[in-house]
Amino acid sequence: MKTLGNGWMVGLIALGACGGGTTTPDAPVTVADMTMAAPVDMAMVQTPMDLAMTPDDLTVIATQDLKQPSPDLVAAAPPVFTYVGDINGDILEITVDHGANTVSGVDTTTPFVFTGPVTLLPSGFLRVIVTAGCDGAGCTPTNKGSTKVTIGTILHAIEAPGTVLVIHSDKDANAYGLVARGDCSSLFTTYNYVMTGFPSTFDPINSTTFGVVTLGGSASAVTIASMGSTLGGSTKSDPSPPPASCNKGEMIFSAGSSLLTIQASATGGLFVSGAGDKTSPNGAVGFKQNSLALADLENKTYSGFAFSDTTNAISVTFGGSAAGTSKIFSDVDNNVLSTDMTTFSTVTLSGISSGLASGTFTGVVTTGSFRATTMSVGGQTVMVLAGAQAQIGADAGAHSTGFNAILVSH
Repeated sequence: MKTLGNGWMVGLIALGACGGGTTTPDAPVTVADMTMAAPVDMAMVQTPMDLAMTPDDLTVIATQDLKQPSPDLVAAAPPVFTYVGDINGDILEITVDHGANTVSGVDTTTPFVFTGPVTLLPSGFLRVIVTAGCDGAGCTPTNKGSTKVTIGTILHAIEAPGTVLVIHSDKDANAYGLVARGDCSSLFTTYNYVMTGFPSTFDPINSTTFGVVTLGGSASAVTIASMGSTLGGSTKSDPSPPPASCNKGEMIFSAGSSLLTIQASATGGLFVSGAGDKTSPNGAVGFKQNSLALADLENKTYSGFAFSDTTNAISVTFGGSAAGTSKIFSDVDNNVLSTDMTTFSTVTLSGISSGLASGTFTGVVTTGSFRATTMSVGGQTVMVLAGAQAQIGADAGAHSTGFNAILVSH
């Protein structure tokens, strides 16, 4: 059973810490409690973290039904977007109304309802404060809250308009994402993807970490053809599961003894869950191939989350070149970045092809490389990263570990 309050996070892309887990404090969450976590290691990456609905697996399950505007219409103000996720069996739908500056959520499984105002912070994050709630299907929220809804709960989120909403609470080791509803009309194309949800034993240098996937066929028989790559430079063709039908943007494929769920947003996002087991990544995020150039990624400031053994809110700024700086937020509400030099890193974009960017980073304690699938939506640039990191000065025999990040320009 889920509750909206301390330790409760909504999610579709569950982005959590390895070995962590959902915590449930007794006292209601307050504004003072909800500033982002203090820096742990580096701004871009820390030690490996499992982006997962549970601490061990990243789950990306998107949605169904309501068509979103095409990307060139998403910028029209004031938009209303609906995001849906499956949280350990509970289906949660959150609607963000940017005209009324409100958020409403409905859990159709438990069930419960909550509402509250949403504020776009100078840091680029959204802050949601739950001000009303109730238990039961179709109930009317009140300011008294309910057993499952704690009044005063505060969540911070990063939003890629009409595509994905990623929410985090300091009271939970995980961050979770909900994906905007799509359909089956425009998913037949080629996507750049990156794997997500790396277990601590995963080696991104020698294992598939990113690649290209093409969806073909028809809505009644969708086919998959994909080519995976390692950060070490090897490529291989992935096995193709039998065709599956598409229903309201969702496809469920039989992948050996497990099920592979792929869902699409109308803005060109592709979200995968069930892609691996406890020893391999358990999800993927893909964006349609596009013509973005490095110049389209530069001269921007991005906010988002980096996932390792902790979840950190980060800021990455690129000037007029592909060299940028990444820092951790010490206070998201007041747009304050950490002054701890061990949390800084230099991020360099080395190239981009058909929307798939490559780059490196160097910090005080770790260094590494990454690939990023990119898209432009609603006047904002979105990057989802997958990469390898290693301790500076580590033994030659130590393998690199994986990390993920999601960044949205503002």
